[in-house]
Amino acid sequence: RKVWILELQTLGTTEVRRADGEYVPLEPKRLALLIYLAVGHAGNSVSRDTLLTLFWPEHGEQAARSALRQGLHYLSKRLGAELIIGRGTHEIGVDPQRLRCDVLLFDIALDANEPARAMKLVRGEFLPGFLYAGASSAFLEWVDGERSRLKERSLETALILAREEERRGNTTGEVHWLKRALDLEPFREDILEQIVDLYERSGNPATAAQAIRSFSRTLRTRHGTSVSPALRHRLRVLQRELVVEIEPEDANQRMHALQQRVSAEMSRTTELMRQLQALTRPGQRNVD
Repeated sequence: RKVWILELQTLGTTEVRRADGEYVPLEPKRLALLIYLAVGHAGNSVSRDTLLTLFWPEHGEQAARSALRQGLHYLSKRLGAELIIGRGTHEIGVDPQRLRCDVLLFDIALDANEPARAMKLVRGEFLPGFLYAGASSAFLEWVDGERSRLKERSLETALILAREEERRGNTTGEVHWLKRALDLEPFREDILEQIVDLYERSGNPATAAQAIRSFSRTLRTRHGTSVSPALRHRLRVLQRELVVEIEPEDANQRMHALQQRVSAEMSRTTELMRQLQALTRPGQRNVD
């Protein structure tokens, strides 16, 4: 009996790959069925009636059951006959030995108190942009609920890891996890404030100011909102601190360097013009 080993990725991307990395294309609705079998009910088996309600609510019972059988047959044919398992006549699941799912691995890692390992699996939100024609409201509500749950748990984990790095005195690590948290929840000014504080304490006011400008630009262009007056004031303060008077000696040195650069560029331009005139002179032949 052939053992099929597959990986279902749902965080940041939505796809199925074989163990060797080969991508397996699936019809969107059948992919949605696989996702629910793998993720819904924490990966445990699901009743057939639940699947009928989620995926074929507009069908009569016989037509819905027929559609479910076709969907399961499709998955078995594309992914391996042993992937789909049944418990009795009323419940269906997937064999966890043959399908690795990032959401389940994420939850398992957190339950085992391994937050860093869990966050390696978080490449983005749950099922980003995923939709199929005729998706039921019940399925969409489940996706929204799971997306919110995973986002909240990922955010909490990133902040926990940031606090761990703070206790170690690792500013770089703390900034890294705070940025991950801000990626997950881009409206959180309090998280940005922590990042700006760390940059300032590290003697990097320019980086602190850039962090605020980037945050403001993201809110404006992607979400159509703006930062708070308090944050705008903080940016102005940072920008004033960055305005430093140039000492006369430094100014003279910079002027001298600039004059030398201009002179060199003018000499190079003159030489190029001479070569061009030589090439375009009547009767002149170009000899390599």
